[in-house]
Amino acid sequence: MTSSANGLVGTGTRLFMAEHGDLAFQEVANVKTTPEVGPTAQQLEITNLDDDNQRYVSGLGAISALTFTVIYKGPDWNKIYQKSGDKVAYDWKLIYPDGMYITFTGAVEIQLEPIDINTAATFNLTITPDNVPRFHKSNSTTDNAGNGDDSGGGGNGMSYRPMFVKSFDNVADMNAFDNSDDVLDQGDFVLISSNDGDNGKVYFYNGNGFTYFASIIGPQGDTGAKGDPGTDIKMMGAIDTLPALGQEGQCYFVSTTLYSWSSGKWINLGDFQGPKGDKGDVGPQGQQGIQGPKGATGHGLEIKGKVDTTSQLPATASEGDGYLVAEELYVWTDNEWKDCGQIQGPAGKDGKDGATGPQGIQGPKGDTGPAGNDGTAKYEELADNTDLFSLVVNDELAHYYLCGSNASAKTLKNCPVATAFSLQLSPANVTQSIATNNVPEWAYTQMLLQPFNSSTIWIASTNSDGDGNISNTSWVQVANMSDVTTAVSAATANMVSNVKGDTSWENIDGFKKFVHKPTDSEGYQFMTSADVNGAINPLEQKISDTGWQQLVSKDSSSAAFDSNSYYRIVNGVLYVHGTISVLNTSNLRYQLWDMPTGWSISDKAGTQTIYPDSTAQNNYVQLNTGGLLVYEDKTGYRTDFRFVSPVDKA
Repeated sequence: MTSSANGLVGTGTRLFMAEHGDLAFQEVANVKTTPEVGPTAQQLEITNLDDDNQRYVSGLGAISALTFTVIYKGPDWNKIYQKSGDKVAYDWKLIYPDGMYITFTGAVEIQLEPIDINTAATFNLTITPDNVPRFHKSNSTTDNAGNGDDSGGGGNGMSYRPMFVKSFDNVADMNAFDNSDDVLDQGDFVLISSNDGDNGKVYFYNGNGFTYFASIIGPQGDTGAKGDPGTDIKMMGAIDTLPALGQEGQCYFVSTTLYSWSSGKWINLGDFQGPKGDKGDVGPQGQQGIQGPKGATGHGLEIKGKVDTTSQLPATASEGDGYLVAEELYVWTDNEWKDCGQIQGPAGKDGKDGATGPQGIQGPKGDTGPAGNDGTAKYEELADNTDLFSLVVNDELAHYYLCGSNASAKTLKNCPVATAFSLQLSPANVTQSIATNNVPEWAYTQMLLQPFNSSTIWIASTNSDGDGNISNTSWVQVANMSDVTTAVSAATANMVSNVKGDTSWENIDGFKKFVHKPTDSEGYQFMTSADVNGAINPLEQKISDTGWQQLVSKDSSSAAFDSNSYYRIVNGVLYVHGTISVLNTSNLRYQLWDMPTGWSISDKAGTQTIYPDSTAQNNYVQLNTGGLLVYEDKTGYRTDFRFVSPVDKA
């Protein structure tokens, strides 16, 4: 180390940097010039009218950016250029030849200087401190004659490496360490500081990884000699934040961590709260104690009566007097009433049945009871401007509504008629879950609307998803049961209109059909099942209900439905929802579920496709004319689906 007792030459001044909080500093080589370091105090003028001269005081200190000029050399450039502009605060140390050094923290920017003829390439290293640079004392001293010494020893203050350049919480973190920034040099030692058996193990960096060296935790040593008396420890108590300065031996608790002031700084003595211990075993049964002395004769208990409330108890009484308050016993003792609890014992056993008594005389006729409900449904009046497709039922009861005037009907939204009507809502799926918008989740409601003085019926349905979003089918005008009767009668009348005579129906040649045999030679007039089905099927389709049926996968080895996957066909509308789990991708695209027999997706519905939330899965579920089709590209994913579509009966 250079003595600075008589001044200091800048030769040997060096700049080092490290990751914030790291112990291992690396030199930024080839520094050519250093900047002015330290805050510049701003002057605040405080001159007043009584002053003969201007007066100032120091204001806030301005911290300037620090720009170092560095000679460009490729290997050293490669170690630092990637840190330029990354906005990461690094720790810096500027060491002078006599051991005095300055520390600060800040991000770095690099700027290449222009190159001219016969000049060395340089670049500027500009550091923006995020704190005030901190100065440290020089290692040089001065004797009485003013001569400096070199008592601080040789070296430049950074020529050594710490004994342990870095510590790790466990061996796994050490093995995963990325040394691409050359924090560790080959031969550096690192320490494992853990709570397991690896605590205290020392490894050295071999250039490619770590090799076990030794453990600094050895066997228990012999008891040493008694030491000299130490500094008195003064427990000062518990505080939230340590003071900036303390006195030797002072100790404070910050939470459960103990700190002691020693040699001009606070020393962390560790956490003094251990983990909670295991519950101890139940101790053995103690021995029977000796019998105590005979107690004094107590006062007798005399129940004096019964009152309804405690406010009716006498203001004073004799020791041992008791009263019943309802079923509670109150006793006067120590000059006050004390509640001694219920005195009613447990119920006794049932007694044997007694002998049957004689028939009693007939009593008088009782009073007439209140009028009962007339059994008719109770209708709730729909408010003007109500949106019929906002009505969703989530209980097991049918709900009835009434629109009592044509004028009111014309204000309603999504209403198929402009006249007064009644409306019945029936739950197709009962759910107790409510979404955040107060709409039931996954609720299906069948809607039946009939205008007054009309046999016409309109059918639609509403349904909600898991987020409470309501969707609906369109209103469909359907026939009622009188229309069915009319249709069957018309089909029968068309069939027999030209038959003459009045003969019985017969089974002909084993055909599963019936004929009416006339009395002349005009031939047989057939009534086939198609005659009747042709009239009934369109109506049957609109008033049918399959009930909820569970979805079953056609290829469960490739994809499977979860247990909450169902379908239902109600009045010509298919409701299907659930979740598909992709198990393998041997079949990329295939039909996973077919429409139930006798039904098909309406050719007016088109194809509907649902993708998962993350398109990176590249899986999807599609509702086509045959049922549910699955495209699988990645296994291990689940796709939620939900479709509503009109269907036709085959």
